[in-house]
Amino acid sequence: MLEPHQKVAQKVLETGHAVPLDKESWENLRESVGIERIPPNASGHPEAIEEIRKIAKKTGFDKLVQGKEKQE
Repeated sequence: MLEPHQKVAQKVLETGHAVPLDKESWENLRESVGIERIPPNASGHPEAIEEIRKIAKKTGFDKLVQGKEKQE
């Protein structure tokens, strides 16, 4: 797997979303246009993120997207 794809997959396992809102300014922007501060996806639900991680572990996806430094 190419490194950029690994990084995206790692973000999904870490936050539940491929493009997480890392800055409060994004949440403020979302609120200013009348939508929820946190998108209605797994990133706002810790139990969903844990479920994503369990699926990744059970399927071996977590190992596939592991960075080279973690594999050694």
